[in-house]
Amino acid sequence: MIVIKDRFLIFMHIPKTAGSTLNKLFQKQYKQEELLIHLPEKQLKEKLQQNPSGLKGIGGHYEFGLHKYITKPVSYFSMVRDPVDRIISLYYFLSTSPDYILYEKLKETSLEQFIDENKQVGNHQTLFFSSGGKVDLDEAIENIEKYFSIVGVTNRFNESIYLMKKEFGWEDLSYQKVNVTKKRPSLKEVPTDIIQKIKEKNELDIKLYEYVNKRLSKQVKLLTREEQAEIKKNNQQAQ
Repeated sequence: MIVIKDRFLIFMHIPKTAGSTLNKLFQKQYKQEELLIHLPEKQLKEKLQQNPSGLKGIGGHYEFGLHKYITKPVSYFSMVRDPVDRIISLYYFLSTSPDYILYEKLKETSLEQFIDENKQVGNHQTLFFSSGGKVDLDEAIENIEKYFSIVGVTNRFNESIYLMKKEFGWEDLSYQKVNVTKKRPSLKEVPTDIIQKIKEKNELDIKLYEYVNKRLSKQVKLLTREEQAEIKKNNQQAQ
């Protein structure tokens, strides 16, 4: 891989994919004034159109497309998660978060109702990678191949951030997990009909997740034995 320190980085933070932990890690690599993190999208676009000097990256819950407002060479990075696990984590996180705008309603809503009613449930990861607010798997994959240096996988976090370190010239990979959903059932505890319903509503996200996993594996295989050994050591230390 070629280190691309000089490129403008866009962290596309998809909810409940370990993005908050990655976001903290991203911010450790740069000075505070070099990044714009989680600004309202309208305000962010206004700042980008001013072309501020010294700005090196942005991050937040923004769908693909912000590179249109940036004059420098751009590289996106992001994380994806197993769709079933992500939806379950999302439900239990939001339903126990008083700061969430729909908390009062959601705390009285069952997981099954959440799956039926919440817009973040159906192929939401594919939506983020597509363009123009539509869900298009082919376009999502095309955008990843063209614009995303690294798309990590939540349950392969250390492999993912090691590739980001190597690609972007990052130095400090130490991290603490944040915004973890503490009170939630394991997948084995969720009724099979609920899991099946999530799968049916996320057919494209499942295919996207499989594609990203394969892509990540190919990138890891290109590393040297020493680098792969370092990832293995990091995995053991994280356990």
